[in-house]
Amino acid sequence: MTTQTLQQPTPGPARAGGRPGPEAVAPAWAAVGIRASECADSALAAVLGGRFGSASRLRLSGGGGQLLAPVPNRQQALRLAHQVREDLGDGVWISVAWRPYAELGSGVREIANVLAVVGALRRGPGVYQLADVAVECAVASNPTVSRCLAALIEPVVTRPELLETLKALIAADGNRARAASELIIHRSTIDYRLQRIEQLTGHSPTTICGMRTLCTALAARALLRLQETSPRQGQPVRHAGDGPEREAVVFLFPG
Repeated sequence: MTTQTLQQPTPGPARAGGRPGPEAVAPAWAAVGIRASECADSALAAVLGGRFGSASRLRLSGGGGQLLAPVPNRQQALRLAHQVREDLGDGVWISVAWRPYAELGSGVREIANVLAVVGALRRGPGVYQLADVAVECAVASNPTVSRCLAALIEPVVTRPELLETLKALIAADGNRARAASELIIHRSTIDYRLQRIEQLTGHSPTTICGMRTLCTALAARALLRLQETSPRQGQPVRHAGDGPEREAVVFLFPG
């Protein structure tokens, strides 16, 4: 992917005496993606700005978005992300990456990919890094393989009851009884749906190999859709489902 949803910060003028101004570029930055549909954008901005500081650059729309902030090391970036999660409570998904300034663009792409995969696989609220979905992202990064997997899972995606069943089974770590309880359906119903998924895809979600393939296929489809819907650099961010032509709200924290 080549699209960035945030422009990288640019150096500002130096203050008198040669000291860098508030817009001076730090050598290393955190890139943070967040999804918290139950929180107002203003509340998210307050928490993120409070934790990551006045030099942060944040773009939000409809309870989600991305933040860039100067952070000296990976450990601190991860610690601050966990603190944001604690501040906001349940129902919050965060992805975090850390990069030298010159590589910040790849960090922005990484957090978008991680959140897309986490959402597609219905992972629970939490703080995620690339390592948490590395297999899915690595396989899906190959265009030929990615398109093949997306085509494989499409017959399931077009049948909402099968898609929800597969996602429930993934969320239940393959436990059919727990998935059936979550969906409020009989055990025989979930068994029938899982058989239909195997018939449509050739892969059984009740086996380790089959589940791994189907999970990766869902991730590949999510990343392809992200590529298709992400704005070109310099254009406003728009989110599917947020209404026609809805633009992101940009918060610039004063220095």
